[in-house]
Amino acid sequence: MMELYRYLVDDFAIQFCQRLKERDFTIKIERIIGKRWGKREYLNSSKTRELERGLDELFEKIVEVPRIKHGSRQTLGTLINEEALLLANYLRDERQCWIPRIPSARASPINCYDRRRSDRYREMIFSISDNLHNPPRALR
Repeated sequence: MMELYRYLVDDFAIQFCQRLKERDFTIKIERIIGKRWGKREYLNSSKTRELERGLDELFEKIVEVPRIKHGSRQTLGTLINEEALLLANYLRDERQCWIPRIPSARASPINCYDRRRSDRYREMIFSISDNLHNPPRALR
């Protein structure tokens, strides 16, 4: 399910990493295997908190995608949960079809429906569902 929204997290991670400087990292000496020691590089504590806050803000952004029951907007985290529910309903044959509702990566607030991306995912999901209902001969 996360694959549908990976591009949003990837975009966030790339933008965050482009702002990092050399002083944003600390080096720690740690035991790696048995008696061997090695150096590891970590984000310092302030940048780690900034990364965590940024990810929390990303999932709390309002998207202009209608909710299942009521309302025309929701947070990205709610959208992911609703899409998981809709996919589960489709896989249990409780729905005839499932077309993922995918927001745009760049807009703020995120606007509904990047048609090219949703068409690509629709093709991917249909090919997956075809393989589930009609497995290759080797799996029969």
